[in-house]
Amino acid sequence: MNKHRLELFSDSVFAIVLTLLVLDLHVPAAHGGAAFSEIVPPLLVHAASFLVVASLWMAHHGVLARVTE
Repeated sequence: MNKHRLELFSDSVFAIVLTLLVLDLHVPAAHGGAAFSEIVPPLLVHAASFLVVASLWMAHHGVLARVTE
């Protein structure tokens, strides 16, 4: 497997992981301030998870930049 194919495969895996994170979000049933207070904790968790996965993705690209074919 050459470097380009490995990079495309890993990008696909990271894209699937990031998509699965978003699929868990739901619209709250309440309206107004109650809905906002209901959705803030899950949004913060998803934002933190997104940042962790995105930082791992960037680190992986850094590692692959050093790989020679």
